[in-house]
Amino acid sequence: HLTQVAFLMAVPPDIRGESVKLTRQGGVWDGMKRIVAWPIENGLAPGELIEIQAQFNFVNASAGHQRSAPTFPILVRCDGSNDQFSDIQLCSDL
Repeated sequence: HLTQVAFLMAVPPDIRGESVKLTRQGGVWDGMKRIVAWPIENGLAPGELIEIQAQFNFVNASAGHQRSAPTFPILVRCDGSNDQFSDIQLCSDL
């Protein structure tokens, strides 16, 4: 059983972080650090899946077709003495 699970996603400067729409409750936008953080309160049991989605707006939406895709570095952290993540999949739609 993984405990103290948290997903942290850094938001690049050309993205309006305060515009974030989350599909999973509990995610919090921190404008000072420019991150969205999701603590998973009950941890994750072996074999349990979790899906998190976030949607943002660009700072200058009219220039969308001329820019490269933004990058969102993600950090996943947890406690677990005998368990580990077996797979993490990330997708992006522009």
